[in-house]
Amino acid sequence: MTVRPDIAIVGLGCLFPGATDADRFWDLICRGGCAAGPPPAGRWPDAAESFCQDRLAPDRIVSARAGFVDPLPSCNALDLPGFDTAGLDPLFQLLLHAGHQAWLDAVTGSLDRGRCGVFLGNIVLPSEAVSNWSDALLARATEAAWGQTPAPEPDFNPLNRHVAGLPAGLLAASLDLGGGATCLDAACASSLYAIKLAADELR
Repeated sequence: MTVRPDIAIVGLGCLFPGATDADRFWDLICRGGCAAGPPPAGRWPDAAESFCQDRLAPDRIVSARAGFVDPLPSCNALDLPGFDTAGLDPLFQLLLHAGHQAWLDAVTGSLDRGRCGVFLGNIVLPSEAVSNWSDALLARATEAAWGQTPAPEPDFNPLNRHVAGLPAGLLAASLDLGGGATCLDAACASSLYAIKLAADELR
């Protein structure tokens, strides 16, 4: 029988509604707090019109409350040489914030960063920046089809097109890690698979 070496989680980082770090998140849990609330102004288009308590009604939301991380905390990791980080999707900002928290929470001084890597569970859903860009392009196409002068093409950081695979690489670059970077999408099991693959890599 093969004995596998023990592997420990030695650093924590998180960013949740109502909690910008692990200590605040644990405090929220211990207090039995609720971080759900109404959407900030401009966050949802026509939220009141879209709301309907009938859960079978098509194209409607069934709750007027949700969990929002707003505003995002500042993150020094967004200043990355070689990367145009202006206008990066909040997806990247959330990851860099939590990833740097976890790194700083661990004892990393003696590590060879060239042998450290990133495994990231990343459910690929339409992100905020890509959704806004798509809406703007659709509006321009509609205006052109109706013979109207289309609005100028919106500013869009091309890095935002790579929300499936780039986040792990961007985190690795920001921490100067050279041991590889992998994103995986296994739906709701993504985080568990990321831990499993990371443990396999360590072994």
